[in-house]
Amino acid sequence: TDALRRYVAADVNNPALALRTPKQAELSAALADEVRAAAKGQRPPAEALDRATAAWDRLTADTPPAKLREWWRAALGLQ
Repeated sequence: TDALRRYVAADVNNPALALRTPKQAELSAALADEVRAAAKGQRPPAEALDRATAAWDRLTADTPPAKLREWWRAALGLQ
């Protein structure tokens, strides 16, 4: 569909979905890269999600889990 084609385009930017956390650009890019690869049929969806998870784990490895939870909750408006 046209909506999927627009999403797969690299220039899509939706500020409503911003994580509003440190490293948000890197985290969003890692997820978008894998979603795009799955949407284009370059990678099975489950593998893409596993790869995105691994990328997020690498990007957040230096942050204590309690701090991550604090950031995620604040980004979701759960504080």
